[in-house]
Amino acid sequence: MAGLSLKAAAYIMAGLRLTFPLVIFQKPVLGTLFAFLLDGIDFELLRFFGMKRLEYQLFDKYLDFYWYVLIGIYLLGKNLPDWQSNFFAFLFIVRLIGEVSLIATRKERILIFFPNFFELFFWFWLFIPGLVSSPSKAWLTLLVCFVPKVAHEYLVHNTTFSTFGFVKKIVGKLS
Repeated sequence: MAGLSLKAAAYIMAGLRLTFPLVIFQKPVLGTLFAFLLDGIDFELLRFFGMKRLEYQLFDKYLDFYWYVLIGIYLLGKNLPDWQSNFFAFLFIVRLIGEVSLIATRKERILIFFPNFFELFFWFWLFIPGLVSSPSKAWLTLLVCFVPKVAHEYLVHNTTFSTFGFVKKIVGKLS
């Protein structure tokens, strides 16, 4: 990677994050895993090339939004019950407001007030559908997840916490 500029690294990462998640329409689990893994490594990679945190957050939120739109399009083709479609739409709008607010204010901490339940509930729907199989189960799951998810948003957007760095430390201690 010697000689690669930040701009080139950002273009490569954006290309990967725009392309690989499209697999969701043929293999939803694989597309979701691609999106998750690429979103998980891009901060550390781009930071290595000199991208500043706020610059990364703006870059990341545009790509996250693209992923959320892909999820939404995918779900539209699934003939969900009306309540479930409305539930996902509500979670999408909450996060959209947060992302637009971040872009407008350049203040990451605003995302604490607009947690990313949309993607989390998509994961539940895909991998543990029983958690979102009825309105009461979906709202109960949201209630149970609320504090941990807000804490996660706080760690990711208001501290120097790095998920990749955390995993690296854990793996290092296990070795």
